[in-house]
Amino acid sequence: MTKGVTSRGFFERFTLTPVEGYIPKLRRLLRGEFGDSGQLFNSSIGGETTNQGLERLRIEVRSARYDLVLLLEGVVDVNNTEPGFENARANLKEMMRVVKGEGIPVIIATIPPLNEDGFRTRGAENVPKLNDMIREEADLEKVPLADHERAFGRNFTLQGPDGLHPNDAGYEVMAETWFDAIVDLAAELET
Repeated sequence: MTKGVTSRGFFERFTLTPVEGYIPKLRRLLRGEFGDSGQLFNSSIGGETTNQGLERLRIEVRSARYDLVLLLEGVVDVNNTEPGFENARANLKEMMRVVKGEGIPVIIATIPPLNEDGFRTRGAENVPKLNDMIREEADLEKVPLADHERAFGRNFTLQGPDGLHPNDAGYEVMAETWFDAIVDLAAELET
């Protein structure tokens, strides 16, 4: 989702097409609000589990100096018939702690709802439970939340044909959701 891909249709189901995604859209929103003073890096890896993400995050936050980390992980862990809820929860909690431990603010996000009619959604019914866990852990860790699930609602016209990756309109909603959370955090940090 962060990489910025979508699917074209059932017959092209093994090919994900690069699209603008939410990162360039978010970059434009941030420049409009804060000017050109900052940079936005997309270090996502498609198909990454939270186990892989945690290990990579530990290295990345120590090797580069970030002012803020946006965390969106977990769909790979639960979009299947044997979801790894507790593993994802523990890893997401640890990711927030790792980032905070480096003195970097973090915003964690829920996963947009998956359309169970899509051809890449073997565990669409698992995402709401994961999102509830994300909300709980964000609250416990005192980490701001970008709630993509609530922003999307049940509007599946924001999803591509695979039911997993958003389309251009869905990526716009994601960008706006991240943007709102960033603006709120910036205001909070100023006080």
